[in-house]
Amino acid sequence: MKWTVIDTISCPNTGIVFSGIVSLKMLKLIIWYEGSVIIPPGSVIEPFEDSVKIDGEYTLMKIYNVTTFKQSAWQELKDKITCREGLLDDSALCLSPFRCALKVCPYGKERPQESA
Repeated sequence: MKWTVIDTISCPNTGIVFSGIVSLKMLKLIIWYEGSVIIPPGSVIEPFEDSVKIDGEYTLMKIYNVTTFKQSAWQELKDKITCREGLLDDSALCLSPFRCALKVCPYGKERPQESA
């Protein structure tokens, strides 16, 4: 079964990523997951027993939950879960004073190396 990603929200506090997905039969769901990838909108995913195929590549990820997609609940999530650092500037470094739990930055930023 193939699904297309509608939108993705990443929570820097918990490291959980939420992706809204739609099937060819227009069934809409939200998957809650954690992994080394954040699935961008437009990607095609296929679930398998122990992994997920994203745009043709197998990726290991831990799926926590799958729920029905409701636009009002999705919008509420988007309004509450934000990373202000990603919206501040075009810098390649994340200078947020808060610890981010995400394994990969949705904005492509990297944390500066901590000095010993």
